[in-house]
Amino acid sequence: MSRYATENIVFFDFETRCKVPIKLGSYRYAIEADATILTWAQGLGPVQIIEKGGKALSWNDFPADLQAAFHNPNKTFCAYNAGFDRCVWNYSLLDSPWMAPGKVIDANAIGERCIAREKNAEKKIQRHWHALSLSDRGSVFKNECARLPLFTTQSQE
Repeated sequence: MSRYATENIVFFDFETRCKVPIKLGSYRYAIEADATILTWAQGLGPVQIIEKGGKALSWNDFPADLQAAFHNPNKTFCAYNAGFDRCVWNYSLLDSPWMAPGKVIDANAIGERCIAREKNAEKKIQRHWHALSLSDRGSVFKNECARLPLFTTQSQE
């Protein structure tokens, strides 16, 4: 099973508090910040929340299954802004083990890549479609329509 299979992904997101403006950069922000909330889910499991009423979180606040997932080499962590959340993990979360760059993937970057790939595929389809003659387009359309399920309604008497 792939390390990138859904069941091997741990999705996570931190909420933080800090007097340092985020515009100064993730590292500068994270070394001064308190991680106050962590939401996470393993695979398609339920989203869980770790919080201590606004107090800073520590590694010891994490449940055993999240700690075990972190130490499992087959598990990958995924965040929407992985650079920021990894900085928070490494510099704001008290007593945490080091999250190496290879342990986390960025959902935002993956999403952007998928969108770019989808746009390229769409352009290819449009090029091929325009290259077809009108009669060829008609037969392609008929073939595609023939593959669609038919929706029928039955009247109840």
